[in-house]
Amino acid sequence: MKQISKFLGLALIAFLTIGTLTLISCQKESFKQDSNSDNISNGSNNNTSMQSGGFQILSDNEIDSIGIMHNELLDKILTEFDYNSLSPDNTFELARNSFIQTEYRNTTNEFKEITFDSTYLWIQQELISGNIEQYYLSIKVILESANSLSDASNNLGNLKIEVENNTDLTDFEKQTIKVGLSVAIHSAEYWFPIEMGGNGKGAAHLEKFSQYLGNNSGHLVVMSKGKSKAGKVAASDALGACTGGIGFSLGAIFGGPVGVAAYAGALVYGAVSASLLSAAGV
Repeated sequence: MKQISKFLGLALIAFLTIGTLTLISCQKESFKQDSNSDNISNGSNNNTSMQSGGFQILSDNEIDSIGIMHNELLDKILTEFDYNSLSPDNTFELARNSFIQTEYRNTTNEFKEITFDSTYLWIQQELISGNIEQYYLSIKVILESANSLSDASNNLGNLKIEVENNTDLTDFEKQTIKVGLSVAIHSAEYWFPIEMGGNGKGAAHLEKFSQYLGNNSGHLVVMSKGKSKAGKVAASDALGACTGGIGFSLGAIFGGPVGVAAYAGALVYGAVSASLLSAAGV
């Protein structure tokens, strides 16, 4: 299985980040044109995005759209996934190729390649830390221990209120955590089985992964049982969103702001990358 070594270090992270943002900037207009009013909003007052420092401030509507588009893209990729070619030896390559080859909002293959590889590298480098990491761990516990979608949604909603009222968090920390929460809430709906209140789509795909990988593959979808299986993958989605928010904003500090549509697109693709890596057990 293809692996990206941890010793590549922060220099490579910065390089990939800047390269990613260069490509994201090129995707900005097509992404914005394809976004409807329920996704990337350009309204006023509380629905208006504002730029602050080296990152984009997103409205509540825009943050929610990250989770919605995450599910949209993820389902498209998994629906077109080539399970017949899946084996324990090619999970990374197949997940990566499926991600790159799926057409969504006119993004280029080069953009998708760098997004996928950057997300994988950033997760390996454990880019999140401090307050963001602590809240992510709370998200993870909620998703993995929930008995139902409503249980998870209520607890994630309470956590969101706590984040909004926490005066010790910076604006960037609050937004990064809220993006992670948006992805977590929508991801739980996708991955949780019908008997837990989910839509059953993700659960069906997890069963396919288990079937084609076999009982001795040691992969996440095989090792995880019952409710925790869906919760673990949903938590990985949230991790990808938080990690991507940090990684892409790091690039914005180096290369300048890239715009709301581009930033939102980067978060969506980063979260989906983590979904595939987790579902495939990488």
